[in-house]
Amino acid sequence: MLHIPDQYINLSDAAKFLGVSRPKLEKLIENDLLVWEQPKNRRTRYVEMKGLARLKHPEIEPVFEPLSVKDARLLQKEIDAARHKIASAANLPPGAVKIFFDMGK
Repeated sequence: MLHIPDQYINLSDAAKFLGVSRPKLEKLIENDLLVWEQPKNRRTRYVEMKGLARLKHPEIEPVFEPLSVKDARLLQKEIDAARHKIASAANLPPGAVKIFFDMGK
């Protein structure tokens, strides 16, 4: 399976990218609007770049090539919400959870 790793940036750079203050960005994280990662034994949190891009450019529709999806934005929101719920139940950051679609044959 080909896997392209997610890209993460620190909170300061993420705030600059969105053009908001760091406390505002932390509020977005608290409200489960961004997927984040925190390496073990470190205090630094990182934010997933794809989530930042979706917030900054909501007009760009996510693409799920082999899937037939009526509302790609709604599917992406559901995927991110599921990542948050699963990670929370496992006491992990949402970035530690990956969701893949098995298209089978």
